[in-house]
Amino acid sequence: MIINIKNFNREQIADSGQCFRWRKLDEGKYLIPAYDHQVTVAQSGEKFEFSCTGEEYKKIWEHYFDMKIDYGRIIDAIDDNDTFLKEAAAYGSGIRILNQELWEMIISYIISQNNNIPRIKKGIEAVSRGRDAPGGSTCHFPARRRRCGS
Repeated sequence: MIINIKNFNREQIADSGQCFRWRKLDEGKYLIPAYDHQVTVAQSGEKFEFSCTGEEYKKIWEHYFDMKIDYGRIIDAIDDNDTFLKEAAAYGSGIRILNQELWEMIISYIISQNNNIPRIKKGIEAVSRGRDAPGGSTCHFPARRRRCGS
């Protein structure tokens, strides 16, 4: 599935510190796991190729990537006199707020304390490796009941 998206940059999102299981496959392509699914996303400018059906995109990825929010409109609404915020918005104009699973966010936050991003990624990868998925896939983040016994 190929779509055009403004204010969306996988590299900026991957490096933003809000997701730790994204894996860069090669230049311009990421493997992104969420909600017991995974998608590869390739980017060329504002053109994106998602390795999923239109139905799966609508059901999972549109929400996950916060696609219904017009980030350009938010950036345009910044007061012209606020040079600090204008510069920050220009620098991170491709970052989106990801709608992630709550349990994964809580565990990621706990692991992130007193760590740096590469160490956090390794810790999250270790928690998710093969716990709920056949073949050691890291697509699935382990469910709370599997970790806590409830």
